[in-house]
Amino acid sequence: MKKEDDGSISFVISDLFDFDYLYENENDDWKEKGIKYINNNAYRQQKANKLEPYILYIPIKFTKQELEEVLYSKWNQ
Repeated sequence: MKKEDDGSISFVISDLFDFDYLYENENDDWKEKGIKYINNNAYRQQKANKLEPYILYIPIKFTKQELEEVLYSKWNQ
């Protein structure tokens, strides 16, 4: 995270888009089952070399005004 001279902050979110197998549990609700199905399908494609891992790189910047609005709203709840 970096504070700029104008009072803004900037940072980068980076994440390796790489799937691990998620084990299903009989207690999983429908949402968890759906997420695991989609994830495990991608995992199988990755293992079969039909889907290659890649990096998500997301630069983010908050202006000084945006930061003040967020902090002000948090302190006045």
